[in-house]
Amino acid sequence: MADMMSQKVDEVESQLRDFGQRVEALTERGDIRRPWPTLRILGRQNRERYWQSYLAYFLNPAKPHGFRGILLEEILKIVAEKTDFTRDLLHPDWDLVNVETEADGDEGRPDILVHQPDRWFICFELKVDASYDSGQLSRYLETSKFSNLDVTKYDPDRRFYIYIDTEQPTEFPPDADSDNEFKLITWTEIAKAIDTVTAFPNGHRSVRSIEQLRDFRELIAYKTNMNQDDRTYRKLKDEYIKHRDAISEADEGGKEFVARNLAHDWVGAISAGDYQPNFWNEKWETYYKSNRDSPGWGQIYHDNWKQNDEQNIDIHFEHKPRWKHFREGKFVFNLEIEGKSDANDSIKAFWNENKHVIQDKAPETMEICSPGVRNKYLLKSTDGTYEYTPGDPEEYFEVLQQALEDNKVVADLVSDIIAALPFEEPTTVQL
Repeated sequence: MADMMSQKVDEVESQLRDFGQRVEALTERGDIRRPWPTLRILGRQNRERYWQSYLAYFLNPAKPHGFRGILLEEILKIVAEKTDFTRDLLHPDWDLVNVETEADGDEGRPDILVHQPDRWFICFELKVDASYDSGQLSRYLETSKFSNLDVTKYDPDRRFYIYIDTEQPTEFPPDADSDNEFKLITWTEIAKAIDTVTAFPNGHRSVRSIEQLRDFRELIAYKTNMNQDDRTYRKLKDEYIKHRDAISEADEGGKEFVARNLAHDWVGAISAGDYQPNFWNEKWETYYKSNRDSPGWGQIYHDNWKQNDEQNIDIHFEHKPRWKHFREGKFVFNLEIEGKSDANDSIKAFWNENKHVIQDKAPETMEICSPGVRNKYLLKSTDGTYEYTPGDPEEYFEVLQQALEDNKVVADLVSDIIAALPFEEPTTVQL
């Protein structure tokens, strides 16, 4: 039986090792595993002029890439989501679409100008690494001429201004009150439009053009950290499905370890073992209770914190050994008050009255809370406050010891409040 169990463990370890190696390879962001886009090979990946030329070429239906107006149409769909642009504005003849770069204007030269004469125009300004310039955009909004295009001949609802960047600048847009303000499109959105155009089936279009457009998409992905794309996620999903039985068995093993070992061993570790808090004496007690649904919870308290006489109080530090926390190296620690009584109401009132003072006395690792509906959670550990090596029980005990020692000042304060009971007004008790 023991040999069969050992063989099973070895098998699970082997599968998980294979799973880990495959996931590491899929999520590796190094350049060795992903071929560089052409412009990066040439050292031109951050030059806006090259991005401008690439995009303008594939937007122009008249160029010999073979896509005609397909990419332009996908970009116009994005424009329509951000503006009042509608397909009704489009003339069905793509030959009437003009695409210009560096269109001279009386207030500057926008990167790309797309227009159907006398019908509509879109002014595109592109940024890759250059800083955002709100003044530049404001000047474009005010210009009356772009190259041979007379802005004044277009109705305001047929003028569109698009700013393309990796993300939205803090001060964007430059003129939020303008009827024709710039709207943001991200390079990530451009990349998704390219994905749509180059997805199979892609007809009889030039293989070279498809690869060139995909190369531009990879350049965008490299610049905007899109390398964790759908293809990678699909492969990660497949690896998970392939190894799901081993993952599930290991997960169940972790739960059993916590329930059989960690959830019990902490009692001896802090009350009589190597992890006893520096203030520990015969006045301190522990309590552990498991239940059918979980490894239970552990309580640590001073002997006057639990009284079943006329005071009827129950206050304790509590930690909950859980596999979901243990596997992440997180430690959840609370000070709780339970039960319903006049004494508890007095303690709750005092705590709420002096919450800010208590926060100053408490360690930074803890967050002071108002007791809830059930008079629970007087304080709790903040997320990630107490961290340890995931799955290491010895470090778990170290963290438990540290949390108790950190909160000795809170423990003394609780004892002082209890010693002052009964009291009607919280202001009568001095901290």
